Amino acid sequence: MKKNLLFLLLFFLLGCNKDDPQPEFDIPFRFQLSYDGIPLQMLQDYQYPDGKTIRFTRFSFYLSELVLEGEGQSEEVLDVAFVDLSPLHTSGSANETPSFTTRTTISDIAKVRFVLGLTEEMNQRVPADFESSHPLAAPGEYWLAWDSYIFVKVEGWVDFDDDGMAETPMAIHLGSNEVRRSLDFTVTENTNEIAFDIDLRSFFMIDELYDIESNPQIHSLSQLPQSVELADNLTQAIHVN
Repeated sequence: MKKNLLFLLLFFLLGCNKDDPQPEFDIPFRFQLSYDGIPLQMLQDYQYPDGKTIRFTRFSFYLSELVLEGEGQSEEVLDVAFVDLSPLHTSGSANETPSFTTRTTISDIAKVRFVLGLTEEMNQRVPADFESSHPLAAPGEYWLAWDSYIFVKVEGWVDFDDDGMAETPMAIHLGSNEVRRSLDFTVTENTNEIAFDIDLRSFFMIDELYDIESNPQIHSLSQLPQSVELADNLTQAIHVN
């Protein structure tokens, strides 16, 4: 009997040692768009910082190497994700639907880090390298002329003749390793999700106004300076809620 009790005690102690795996939690990530602090809706008219009328039809982006920090730990929870906010901001359900959900052992998250775009290693691949369900398998998100994925797409229409109608197509596509940015955010509240806001007015203007009339579409290597300008703006347009 004593031997049985001793065996059970040892089994209990060994089963509860500190090296046991930590429990995992689901953590939703939610990205939403705004314009000058107001929740954005696709196909609605907004005022560009210089007074022009602008209307959005698409916003999508890649992020990679998503890392969470907290409780003395650092954990990469996601390799790569493709986030398309266009449908949510058309249907009006953007505030209710997470962009994606990951799992983590960190229950009290203090910092979030990720690459806006793709790592250099990922960007050396092509869509044909991946199975159809993979985020990097979509041929429409790859830019053959640049040997690069398109990290960010902002599309819509702009009014350049001041007739009140946004009739000139806008297609700002940011790609290549030069526009990849590493972002680091501090989480001040312990919540059950991580939410980000992306203000598209700030995307076009931080210190200086982006000249959208000269470059309403970015599809060429000669427009790399404009791509870098907008990528820098985007890093300041994203805030954790």
